Parts: sequence; structure tokens; C-alpha cells
Amino acid sequence: MGTLQDLIFRINRNAKDTKGIVRQHKIPFAISNTIRVAFFIVFTLVAFLWATDIVEYIDPFKIYKPAVVACGGWIFIAAILVGSLFIYRPWCHLFCPFGLVGWLVEKISLYKIKVNYDTCIACESCANACPSSVMEAILKRDKVIPDCFACANCIDVCPTKSITFRVGKRDKPPEGKFAAKK
Repeated sequence: MGTLQDLIFRINRNAKDTKGIVRQHKIPFAISNTIRVAFFIVFTLVAFLWATDIVEYIDPFKIYKPAVVACGGWIFIAAILVGSLFIYRPWCHLFCPFGLVGWLVEKISLYKIKVNYDTCIACESCANACPSSVMEAILKRDKVIPDCFACANCIDVCPTKSITFRVGKRDKPPEGKFAAKK
């Protein structure tokens, strides 16, 4: 489902895959994760209190088995897929319980998007090309880092090849590296 959302999102991108032809939005992580955590809490409470799986009715993965999708499910799936033109992976960012767990596990992952601040020229091309708000958070290290889907847009557009995906801890930027950009 993430790949399908990604494909739809990229239909609305320019040839270099750096911006939307029609305006695309980067939902602030505080908002997307709040929605995702709230949905997870509601999902869990309903499951335990009423023994009902509310995701069953809106499960976007049922798009691959259309005979079992109810009317409400089709409406939700259609909204997610249309939303994918304007928001990067809306199911993953806003509702997916696995996405929430994946974000937590990502914090201890060995492989990470890393910035070599010695060669970085602070042009922020990587943050502009990122379909979500994650690269800006990784680059500046001034807020909680959202979940990265490793799309590699940041790596592809970096003019100095300062962005890599490798093992190790992320470095903090030197003091004042991005001060002129605020």
C-alpha cells in the first residue's frame, strides 16, 4: 500500500522528483504523529473493550481483494489514494499502526540517512526534495525526526554528495550552519 501511495504521489511530481506539479503538502510531524497515536489508542481501546477491529472496515490493503471491501471502505480507500497526490503516504503518516511502530524501531536502526556537515553547503536542496518533513529535521536536528521512508530523493539531489544512507549515529550540525537560512 505504501508503494501504491508513493507511485500516486510521484505522478504529481516534476521530472526531477523534487516538487509537486500541483501543490503538495508536508504535514508537520507533530500533527501527523498526534493523529496516528490517537488513532492507535482508539483502535486499541475499541479492540479490547468491544472486541472489534475498526481497521477491518477501512483497511486500505483490501484494495487488492476488492470483493471484501464495503462501501465505507471504498470511500476511505479512495480518499487515501486521492490524498496521495497531495500528501506523501497519507495512510502511513496518519493512520497505520505499523507505521507508528516502525517509527519507534527506526530510532534504534543501524542504517540511517546521514549528513556530512564538512562538505554540506547548507543549500537545503535535500530538505526541499524530501516528500515529507523528515530531511529538514535530520539536516538541522532542531526537532523530533519523523519517520523516513528511505526514498533517496535527498541523496539524489545533493550537489555535494553530502547525504548518505549508512551505518552509524547521526552527527549534529555545526553551530550556525543554517542560521542564515531561517
